[in-house]
Parts: sequence; structure tokens; C-alpha cells
Amino acid sequence: MAFAKLYFPVLVQHVSAEGGAHYAVRPLFLPQPLIINRQYEQAMSLFRKEVRQLFKGFVLQQNNSELLLWLMFHPALHQEQHRVTATIGGKEVNGPFHVTFFSVQQLHFACLPALQNYMFIIDPDNDKSTQIAKAVKKALAGIKEEEEDGFQPETYYARKKEWISSVSMTIRIQDLPFKFNRSTQADFFARLREISAFDGATELDKTAQELNARYPSELNRGYFRDAKVAALYHLLFKESKTPVAIVGPEGVGRHTLLHEALWRYQKWAETNNIPYIQRIWHLDPNRIVSGMSYVGMWQRRLEAILQYVEQPEEEVGHSDKIFIDNPVALLRIGKSSNNQMTLSDAIRPYLEKRRLQFILVATPGEWGIMQEKDQRFCDLFQVMTLEEPDYVTAVSMILAFRRRLEQTNGTTFSMQAIQELLNFHRRFLRNKPLPGGVASFLQSISDEYPFRNVDAEEVRSAFKAYSGLEASFLDPGQILEKGEVSNLLERELVGQPQAVAALANIIHLAKAKLNDNTRPISTLLFVGPTGVGKTQAAKVLSRYLFGHDGALLRFDMNEYNDPAAVSRLTGDFHNPEGLLTGQIKYRPFGVLLFDEIEKAHPRVRDLLLQVLDDARLTDSQGQTIDFSNLIILMTSNLGAGEISSHISFSTAPDTASIYRKAVERAFRPEFVNRLDDIIIFNSLQLAHIQGIARMQIQELLLRDGFVRRTTMLNISKEALDWVASRGFDSRQGGRALRRQIESDLTTLSAEQLLASDTQQPILLDIGLEGDRLIPRITSLGFVAANRHSWLPQLPDYKQEKEFYSQLLQQIKRLSSKIRSSEAHNQDRIVTGEGEVDWQYFHFKNRLSELEERLNNRVLSISDALRAAPLRLKTGALGSRNHLVDWLFQRDSLKELNDQYQYGAVQFDGIQSAMISDFLDVAYVQTASEGFFQRRVDRIAIQFRSCITDIGASEIAYLMDKYEALLRLLDIQYQRNEKEGIIIAESYGLLDLLSGEAGIHLFYLSHQHPLPVSIAINTPEDESRKIARHEIIRLYDGARTLTDLRTGFVNAINITPQELKLLVYAGMTN
Repeated sequence: MAFAKLYFPVLVQHVSAEGGAHYAVRPLFLPQPLIINRQYEQAMSLFRKEVRQLFKGFVLQQNNSELLLWLMFHPALHQEQHRVTATIGGKEVNGPFHVTFFSVQQLHFACLPALQNYMFIIDPDNDKSTQIAKAVKKALAGIKEEEEDGFQPETYYARKKEWISSVSMTIRIQDLPFKFNRSTQADFFARLREISAFDGATELDKTAQELNARYPSELNRGYFRDAKVAALYHLLFKESKTPVAIVGPEGVGRHTLLHEALWRYQKWAETNNIPYIQRIWHLDPNRIVSGMSYVGMWQRRLEAILQYVEQPEEEVGHSDKIFIDNPVALLRIGKSSNNQMTLSDAIRPYLEKRRLQFILVATPGEWGIMQEKDQRFCDLFQVMTLEEPDYVTAVSMILAFRRRLEQTNGTTFSMQAIQELLNFHRRFLRNKPLPGGVASFLQSISDEYPFRNVDAEEVRSAFKAYSGLEASFLDPGQILEKGEVSNLLERELVGQPQAVAALANIIHLAKAKLNDNTRPISTLLFVGPTGVGKTQAAKVLSRYLFGHDGALLRFDMNEYNDPAAVSRLTGDFHNPEGLLTGQIKYRPFGVLLFDEIEKAHPRVRDLLLQVLDDARLTDSQGQTIDFSNLIILMTSNLGAGEISSHISFSTAPDTASIYRKAVERAFRPEFVNRLDDIIIFNSLQLAHIQGIARMQIQELLLRDGFVRRTTMLNISKEALDWVASRGFDSRQGGRALRRQIESDLTTLSAEQLLASDTQQPILLDIGLEGDRLIPRITSLGFVAANRHSWLPQLPDYKQEKEFYSQLLQQIKRLSSKIRSSEAHNQDRIVTGEGEVDWQYFHFKNRLSELEERLNNRVLSISDALRAAPLRLKTGALGSRNHLVDWLFQRDSLKELNDQYQYGAVQFDGIQSAMISDFLDVAYVQTASEGFFQRRVDRIAIQFRSCITDIGASEIAYLMDKYEALLRLLDIQYQRNEKEGIIIAESYGLLDLLSGEAGIHLFYLSHQHPLPVSIAINTPEDESRKIARHEIIRLYDGARTLTDLRTGFVNAINITPQELKLLVYAGMTN
């Protein structure tokens, strides 16, 4: 292995990429490697890294020697720009070209870097400009032949900002003699010798990364730590090879301290043109033994690495350094059934003789374990402690880091974003020291939003992705209404008011930031008989806070009733990843459930004392695991047997007292005192079973067979009572009911679904006839999309007067037709029963008002024409062939919400006014047909939930919106809240509203979709009833509604003017 000193010129150009200015860097005489980056320093750093990667494992041979020679060629250079005018393949060329001149052995060369590095010899006796022009033409002609129609000569002109810089670096190469032939004879013993022959440089490349290669832009910069940096710099680069251990909590800047010291050393070497620099290798101990399958292999590999680091070049007296940030692994890796030697044993002789320098980074816990396991090894290191800075200094460090990210990534952080991050740290990440607890988030957000402005909203989104918590819990602007949480919990936790109140209190306290963040969010013990909802309560809480059950970490303590259980939970020396600590380490937010805690071994319960009190636990590797963002729940059946025996003897026991005494007998006082509360779950009564049955049936719909068919199930009250009564068992609780539901409903549903081959969403209704459940399947389709031409053709702003003149003419023709009709029918104002026809006068009055308004529009078009903009925006429903799959996914609804939030407004104020007037004319024309036929439509708009006992608020919402629309259109109506009916009366009303008949699908928080049916009929003639099983609109909670007919998305609080446009779309369809 030999070293080669590369010193070569590079061409730096200012180019436009990704909508901004970037730097492009490549070798002057070679087309590759090419690096483009926004920052010059980072571009140069990445370029050096790319060159090193190019020569990784490089073996000097005849076919690749040219590359090495070009990168060692750096003559004296001279740059000029020459303007060339010519015609190449019909394309005019008239621009400057960059030319680089150099001389070799009394020959003068010119290079055209932009023209594929075209190079030619300059004749000093002839005109230089003429020779350059001739060479440019020849080079461009060659490029024209390659690119053909895509040839654009201006792309090869010299740029305003381009220059030549130099790169100097040292690489390792294998200088084997050139071989043109290779013997085909195989030597069996030679292969055995190859197994044990390790090259230190090659193995180091496989197991470590060179930190020096990250200079300058990829090394972290340390701020406000000058004294510590200076001390570390002195230990690393000015003293003898003293091993150093930097000990401090994770996040205080241990790695950054080393990076800053290395950055200053590299800067000093660069300024003073030092030919050889000491390198720091970041070594992963696990890679040393990776792939080492023979006895003694990893020892020989490590020996080769250490010898190379000690003497990387024969002619240089300095050694490189090894950096390890997983120090506990040194004491563990290497041991096997046949070998007790560890990495630390192999390294110790080098440290004792100061033959090379090791740098360790460790937390106090890791360092403590190392001292416990091998004090002699630890004594070889000089310890440098690093504490968390004070708050003001930490914030200053964060702001300095923010400035660096803004320079390198182009991301701009507002002060509100920084304040939000600090708030999240104070609330959720208090056990993560500053500045690292915030700096890591800044880095990840910057990577996600390059070249963008980041505000508090983006910070909340990033933290939601990290924690999994629902946005409503994180956003202080979203307020929990009184009773909202309790009502939601009561629906899924039936018959347990104490548990509902306790869980609601947890949510409210955490939302209000009043919980003690030095302890778990809450610690509760659930006691009660089996099957009453203790485990269900944990699932409900997980779904509310995180949106799914996946955030629930459940440990069945039946499996941890032996003395070795503690090691399985926290890990041991041979299996360091504990079952408990390993999961919490990577998922620090969630609900932690210890099921049947009384069955755990006493040592396990003692282990939990620290978790319940300080919200922390140290694993086998010395890492402190944070439990402060967990809700810890425990369940137990203690006392249930005693309660059951009292009931058997017909006594009225004090259940609360019995349960608490049972808990106090089973657990030590210090364990009970660490619980926030003991929640007693009552035995279920027959009155509770119906609610539980409905909830378990909803869970049944989550099974794959129902989900793939997008099934919505409705069971009648009579059928539900029948199933619940058959499944009631006071001793077995909800589990007995679940078995009955499996028996009665699952098989029946399976038979019906197999008989149905529809790919549309399904509404499965189950009723009761006698002692039999009767199923009925209704396939729900999707309303047909409107034609592209259904919207009125809106003119540009110069043709508004003509648009309104046409509308006015339509109304005038209608008025003229009415006057002509009245001349021939004098009795029109009286109905057949001899009463005054008030609908007749009302219609004429509406027509007169509309004509006057349109006339005013024509006369004062520039002053009067403006309205509140319609908020309708175009959604992204995609192909209707896959609509069923797309719409029944929460991610799809989120996509619609995001598109509405960030999408462009479809109509401005002037266009909205024109649309509103156009619709009024269209509605009057529709009503005129009934007017001339003397036919008044008296219709009933019926609102009905397709799911029994659910949907009252959704029906009220729809009734409010249609009532507001009728009021806007000046249509007489009556509202019957109890029956869910609106009776309305007007000309042509059936034609006007018939398109609204169908299914309105509501997506509710933490619930299945709720279909609400709207039917239109005439009370006097039931045969004219319009009821469709087509989904026409989607409603996503309190956010948006989506109209499937038009593809428009609107805010959920749709205005009558906006609904008027969607109703018109139904008329045209």
C-alpha cells in the first residue's frame, strides 16, 4: 500500500439549479466527478469525498493509470475569454468561451473546458484568436453531431462567474506491477494464506469512516465551548498519545466538541500547507467481527488495523487516531464459547505503551458500566467531562446552529418555529439535554424543508411525525370542548364511569401541560374482574392520543414471573437490547400496559419503582431510557375472587374497600404510593351489554374481509338486544359476548358477503324476525361525475357587461312570456279552489327583483360587481375506477385536506358574483316550467342515518345547511327536527333538489364512516320518491367536504352560496 499526493485544478462554475444559484465543481481536465451544491464549501467537501470514493480500493494498473496521472497534473495555468462568431449546423454562435492555457516541455496548449475539454496546441507564430475560433468551431461541430436537434450553442458559453481552484489531497493506492496475464493454476495452500492476510488500510476502510474527509462543511461546529475545545485540541494534537474519554449526557455536544477540535486542526494544516495530517477514524466495533467466521480472524483483522493506524506511512512519524462512540461494545464484542478475549483486551497493549491514541465518547451510565466491568482498561484514559450548558448559553448555541443550517440548506427558521421547538423540548423532551435535544430536530426539519421558510406549523408537523401524537393534542389552538373527551371515551368504555373520568383527566392534564414532566404522564392500576374492559381502556386511550392501537406497548406479566425476567426486560451483557428498554428507546411516546402485574416476579416490580418515580431506567449498556412521555397502565384481578364469593352469599360487599385491601396485601407500600390512582372496574350489567355489543361489532368491521369490501354494518335495536341477551354472562363479562357475536354474526356475514360479488362499498343491515337474524346487503355506488362543460362560461373582465346583458335578456324574455300568458288567462291569480295563488305573486316578485338587480349590474358594472369569493377548490379524486379503494383510506382524506389548505382559490370575488347571478337566473328558469304549468312542488327532504342510534348531530348539520339554502332562495319551508324532515313548497322544486338525493358519508374521529341518506319525495304522492344508493358527498370531521359529482373540496362550514353551486351541478347532471 502506497500513498499518492493528488494536486490538480478544478473548474468552479455558478449554475442555476432547483430554482436557485448553485456551485458546480469538476476537475479541469476531466468531465467527472461533477458535484453541484448551493454552498461553495460544501460543494468542495463533497467533491473531495467523491474523489476519495473514486480511489477506494484503487489498484494501479495500465488501464487506469491515466486517471491517476491527470489528477496529479497541475501546470501553471492562465485563463482568458474569447468571443467567437460562427454558424454551426444552422445555429448562430456569438458568445464568449472560456480558454485555459498552459505549457509543457516548451509546447503551448489551450483547453476548452466547456467543450468536452477539447485541447489543442497553440502556434505562437500565428494569430491566437484565429486558432481559438477554429478550435471552437471544430469542437462545436462534433457536439452538434452527437446532440442533433437538441444542440443549443449558448449552453456552452462562458459563465459570468467561473474560475479555477486547486485541490490537494492524499489517497492510498496499491502499486502492484502491471500484469497482462494471470496464471490459472490454483494453489490450495495459498488460499488458506489469503484468509489470514489482512491489509490494514483496506480493513480500516471497511470498518471505519475518516472524519477528516468531512472537513470543512460536514463537520459540526462547536459554539461557546472555546475552553473545552482548546483543552481537547491540546490533548489530541500537541501532547503524547494519551487516550481520551469525553464523558457527558447525550445531547450536550460530545461529538461536536471533537468535530470542532478537528476542524481547527484541519484549518491550521491548510493554512500552513502541512503535507501530512493526522487523521481521526470513526470505528464501529461491531464491524470488526462482522464476517469473521474462523477462529482468530477478528484478532488478525484488528491487529492489521491497529498497526496501520500506528504507522500509516513509513516516512512519517505521526500516527492516526481511532474514535469510538459505542465504548461498552469494546468489553463485550469478541467473546464466544471458545474465546474469552474482547476488543478491549486486544487494544489494551497499544494504549499501555502509548503506541496510538484512542478517543471514546460515553454517557455517565456507559462509563460507569465500563468501570464496573474493566477498571484497569478505563484507568488508561484521561477523562474530560462535559456538562449541559445553562439555558441562555444553550439557546445561543441553538441560534448559532440555526444560522449555519440557513446557510447550508437554505432553510429559514422563524423565531416562532424556534420558540415552538423549545416549548416541545420543555414539555416532552426535558430529559434530553440542550442543545442536542433541539438541534437534532432543527437538522431533520431543515432536511425535510430545504430552501423553504419554516414556521411553528411545520415544527408541529415534524414533532407529530416523531411522537405519533395527534395534531389536536399538540396544537394549542385546538381546544378540547367540555365533555368532548368523556363522551368519546364513554362510547368505547361502557359501564365504567370511574375509568372514563380518570382517562379524561389524564388527557386534559397533559393537554393543559400541567402534568409533572419528571415522572410518567400518569400511572394507573386497573383492578376488577375479567372481561370488563381493563385492556380495552388502554386501547381506547392509545387510539385517542395517537390515532391507532400501534402506540400501545403491552407486556403480559405471566411471562415475567421468574428471577431472570429483569435481565430480559433491561438486557444483559450478552443480549444488550432489553425487551422493555429496547422498545421504549425507539418509541418513547405511547401507552405502556403491564397486564396482570400481580403475576410479575417481585424483582420486576422492584425494577418498576424507578420507572414509576423518576421516569427513567438504565439498560445493560448504561444508556438511560426516558419514560416521561408514557402513560403507564397496569391491570390486575386482585380481589375479584373475594367479590364473587360475597355475591354468591347474597351479601352487598364494599367492592372498593375489598379491591384496595387486596392491592395493599399484594404490593409493597412504596409500590402502591407511586401509583397516581387505583381505578376500580365494575362488573358489567345487562344494561351495559348492548353498548358493548355495538362496539364489538364495530371492531368486527376492522377485519380484512370487511375492510376490503369497505363494509358498513347496521344492526337494528331488536337484533342487538337479542344478540346481547344471548351473550350476557356476569362472570365472563365482555369476552362471553364476543364469543356470542362470533357465533351469531360472523358466520352470517361471511355467507352474505361471499354471495355478493360487488366491488362497491357495502351497507350490511341486520334485522330480527322471530328468533332469526335477517341480513340485507345494499351496494353503495358513486354519483357520476359531471361533464366538463357544466360550469358557466365566465368572461374575462372586459366582457362582463356583455355577460350580464345576456342574463338580463333571458329574464326579460321570461317576463314578456308571463305578461303574454296573463293577457290570455285573467284568472291566473286564483287557484282552482278559489283562493289567491300566493306562489304566483311570490314568483313574479322574485323575477322582478332579479331583473332589477341584473339591470343595475349592466349600468354600473365596475362599481357593484364583487362578492365574497367562493372557497371551492379543485380536489384530486384520481381515477374513478379506484375511487372505492382511495376514498376509504385516511391518508386519502388527509391528502384532500392538504390540497384544500394549500390549493389555489378557484374563483375570485368578481367571478363568484357572476356565478351567483348566473345560478339565480338558472333557478328562476327551472321554476318557470312549473309556473307555466301551474304546478307547485310540495316536497319532503328526509334525512336518515343508515346506522341505528348514531348520526343525530350529522343530520342536524345537514338540515341546517339545506335550511340556509332554502332561505337564500326565498323558498317557503317548515322544519320537523324530531322526524328529520324539511317540508318545502315552490315551483319546480323537485327538479331543483332531486340531484341531492343520495348518501352523504361522514368520516368521524376514531369511528367508522357514517352514511346519512337524503331522500326527496312528495307527501301527496309516494310514487314520486327519489332515493338513491349513491355517495354524492364526503365530510371529513370538522375540516372539509368533498363533492364527488364536481370534484370540488370546500371547508366544512359551507355557505349557502357555495352549496347553491353544488346543487346546480346536480341539476345539470
